[in-house]
Parts: sequence; structure tokens; C-alpha cells
Amino acid sequence: MRKQKFTFFILSLLLALILIQCYPKDEKHPIIKTRIALLNPSVGYLESFISLIENEIINIDNLGLTLVIYLKARNDLEKISNLLQNNKYPYITIKTVNCDLQEDILFHKNECSAIFYQIFKESDAILFFGGPDFPPSIYKEKTKLLTEIVDPYRHYFEISFIFHLLGGSQNTSNQAFLEEDPDFTIVGFCLGMQTMNVGTGGTMYQDIPTEIYQVQYMEDILVLDPDQQHRNYWWHLSADELVMRNSFHRIKFNKQHHFFDKLIANSLSTPTVYSSHHQAIKNIGQGFQIIATSMDGKIAEVIVHKKYKNVFGVQFHPEFSKLYFNCGVEYKSTPKDTVLVSPNQVLKEKNSLSFHKRFWYYFAELMNILHTKGH
Repeated sequence: MRKQKFTFFILSLLLALILIQCYPKDEKHPIIKTRIALLNPSVGYLESFISLIENEIINIDNLGLTLVIYLKARNDLEKISNLLQNNKYPYITIKTVNCDLQEDILFHKNECSAIFYQIFKESDAILFFGGPDFPPSIYKEKTKLLTEIVDPYRHYFEISFIFHLLGGSQNTSNQAFLEEDPDFTIVGFCLGMQTMNVGTGGTMYQDIPTEIYQVQYMEDILVLDPDQQHRNYWWHLSADELVMRNSFHRIKFNKQHHFFDKLIANSLSTPTVYSSHHQAIKNIGQGFQIIATSMDGKIAEVIVHKKYKNVFGVQFHPEFSKLYFNCGVEYKSTPKDTVLVSPNQVLKEKNSLSFHKRFWYYFAELMNILHTKGH
């Protein structure tokens, strides 16, 4: 009798193992091992991220995405819902958040704190994307004339979230969520990097040309060295719709970090990046250090956390899928150009495409290593 029970147990175990192996093939019920939260993505960012996944630029086994949408901010919830409604992307879920935030409670326990913690506990990584200018009052400065504030509630949500995740000089009695999991991964792109800085107590230059280069006019910006131009000001001056909005410029690394050392060891040490911003880090936030700058050393391009080794931000845009493929999108750099080029073509010509591909290769590797360790 015992032998029969043991045989039945073994057969049941084998059947369960077979079902587990087959289950991921059921698209209606994918097994999710790695969950990445995307904070307030536009539909464009989401489409780009999906393209990176489906073309295996981002190659993480059993990946799931949680789209965190703060309803008080400007958002693309309706467009995103329409994109996902045909269920082509069963690995993507939406989490809407509607808690209340005001500027005076961002760096204290507030109505969103429990939701922040829940997102943290249900994720393996959190990504913060690009967007518009902060209200400078968050970092205790007056608002300059070139600062354009169009989405303050998004900034309240994301800056308070960063503060809860990492802590900050604004309130040192607060315990950072990452004290529970120091290997947790957080990545910021462009505004996302700036959010990391302001959320931990840093400040910003509100306008790069006027404050750093003492240039008042767009025409004068355009005669600066290309490596000093962090957006394409021809886009503002020209009526030509083929002029690209972003700019390409080089960056340089000056300190070591386990993630970025791999990138520059296998590609250029001064790669060309795709950029569009007019603000930059002034005073660095608590816990962060700058490891890469513009070629003249005046603009922070990569920041990393000194305590939490998998927390870093980049001022440029490796998350745009058009960098990796010739997808028929071509631009001019200036109105006088006679030849159209794609962003992918530019990166190839600058020997910098591998830098961008390896960014995602090592990000995926990082995610897989953390899972192997039981993160």
C-alpha cells in the first residue's frame, strides 16, 4: 500500500512538473518571474518599450510589466487601454493610483505611502521616464522664466516615490524602502534621472544655455560645439517638419561602476547619445555620485547611488526603439541638410550603437542574476 502511495506521489509530481513547463506557452496565463514597474509611461514610451522586448533588445525570460498610472497627473490611460484591449500583450497590466499629494507632504508619510510600498514589494525593478520641467519650489527655488510647468502632480507622485524608495536630505528620519532590499533596481531616463536627484534632496539648473553657458539666444546656442547642445534648437527655429527634435552628443565616464564599466569596456569610452533636455543637475542628491558628464564636464550625464548599487540614472534616452532599427523614420539635423538620416544610422556612424544595445543587455543580465539569487 505504501509502495502504491509512493508511486502515485512520484507520478503526480512528474505531472505537475510537466504542467509547469507547458504553462508558459499559454498566452492567457503567462508565468511571470520578473516584474518591472513603468512609472507614468506615455503611450509612445510604452510602444517603444514593447518594441525593445519583442525585438529582443530587452531579453528577460518571463517578463511582466506593470504600468503605474497616477490619475491626478496628465496621462495616456485611454490610449494605453486601447493599445492593450486586444490582449496581444498578456504580460502587461495596468495599476491606476488616485491618492492625494500636495507639495508640502512629499517628503513625509502621506496618503500615497502605502501604495508606494505595495508597488515596491510587487516589483523587481522600477523605471522612471522622461517628461516636462519640475516646479522649482519642490527644491526651494524660485521659478525662472524659461521653466515650463505643465504637469505638477506627476512630479509630486514620482518625486515622493523616489524619496520613499531611497530616502533624502529633506527628512532624514524616513527609512528608505531599499533598506529592506539593497539590490533592488531603479533606473531613470532624462527627467527620471532628475527625479532621482530632486527626490533625494538635490537641485537643478533650470536652463542649461543661460545658466551654464551664459547664452541668451537660440542662434548663439547653435554655434556652440555640438557636444554642448543637449537638444536641437533648430527644431524651435525652423518650420521644417523634418528637423529632428533631439540632438546627438558625446559623453565621457570619469568614475567606475559595475554596470557601466561593462558598457565602456565593450564599446567607446566616449559614446554618442540621443538627448533632449534643457535642465541639468546642479547640487547632487543624497547618496548619489556623478560618474559621467558632458565632454566639457559641465552637465551630469550618468548618476549612480553609492549605497544601492543597482540604482542609476542617465540623462539621455537609450529607451527609444528607433535608435536600434532602421524603421523608416528619417530626419534632418539642420534645415540646410539635403540628406535625411535615421537615429539608428547616426549611432552606427558614431560607433555608438553597441553601447546602447549593451545597456539593455546588461540590464537584462542584472535582472536575471537577481532572480538567480532569489530576489
